[in-house]
Amino acid sequence: MDVENIGYVYEGLLEHTVERAKEVILDLDATKSAKKPWVGLEELESAEEEGGKAVERLLKERTGSAISRVRNDLKKSVDPEDNARLLAACHNDQSLCNRIAPYFHLLRIDSWGYPLAYPQGSYMVTTGTDRRETGTHYTPKSLTEAIVTETLEPVAYVGPAEGEARENWRLKSSEELLDLKVCDPAMGSGAFLVQACRWLSERLLEAWQDEERAGKCIRIDGKSLDSLEGGEPLPRDVEERLLVARRLIAKRCLYGVDINPMAVELAKLSIWLVTLAKGRPFSFLDHNLRSGDSLLGIHDLDQLRCLDMEPNRAGSGRKLFAQAIDQAVDEAVELCKRLRQRLILDIHDVEAMAELDKEARRKLELPELIADALVGEVLAAGGKEV
Repeated sequence: MDVENIGYVYEGLLEHTVERAKEVILDLDATKSAKKPWVGLEELESAEEEGGKAVERLLKERTGSAISRVRNDLKKSVDPEDNARLLAACHNDQSLCNRIAPYFHLLRIDSWGYPLAYPQGSYMVTTGTDRRETGTHYTPKSLTEAIVTETLEPVAYVGPAEGEARENWRLKSSEELLDLKVCDPAMGSGAFLVQACRWLSERLLEAWQDEERAGKCIRIDGKSLDSLEGGEPLPRDVEERLLVARRLIAKRCLYGVDINPMAVELAKLSIWLVTLAKGRPFSFLDHNLRSGDSLLGIHDLDQLRCLDMEPNRAGSGRKLFAQAIDQAVDEAVELCKRLRQRLILDIHDVEAMAELDKEARRKLELPELIADALVGEVLAAGGKEV
């Protein structure tokens, strides 16, 4: 399964929710506008105690259908063949079958002709709104290619930003390319980051070729040197080189945030699929791809140092703990630099990177607590001064 298929599977999981039924659930033959196209049998039976109109109103709400359609379906009888299929759907529980039978013609039918009724404790698939509410739509490759190319050309070449004609553009050095930072603040399952990895790795291959023509030697960690100095050389095979380039780009250049933790894990999987190299462990990406809300929080350390969302206004100034924050951030940055520069050759390198990331996060615990408290106070005050 390739990255695109993984993305579409993820999109399908977000469209639908898999859960265990806590009661007998009836999956209704609803319209597309129905927000909750299922109903509990106990819920229907409770409505029956209030009268037939209460049942009709409940089914009208859940199916999104006209009340006349609901009434007609409730009046229809169930023939023996349909009753047999309903009994099978009820796991041969005749009592349950008899309770559901009055609503048979309002049930959704599966591809094999069986009504969809879920006895208590069974697993069910229900339509959900997660994809719409979180914005985690999977973007197809045809769109990501054009958008990524248009976005990254001005930063990967010297010339576009200066208004030069395309024939005068000059590709930046491999060192400059590996120093780029590409961040998707709402990455979903990583479609744009995957395409950025592909596009930048191809440019990195071109930069290495240019540097080798100039007499440079390329080491396995991507560095361009006058001599290898005893280091491992870059493979000569084009496919192996491309995988090395993708792994280096993924590790050093790609960053992403998403509010959905599952999306973050799918993004890691997507990038893993395009960087998978024989004999090399999966790159450590926990420091690159994080779960969180990229729209809520501080965006400037001065906000933390001054404990003020507008640190430049009159009366705002550095607090006594600002020095401790600076020290913690500086130490965390140094740890992240070491993590980013470490070459992954075996699983021990991945474990060492995980320890560096853990230590960097530990250094930032106090600043994060202060930032959370500041944002919490601002939210509690409705965005006013605190």
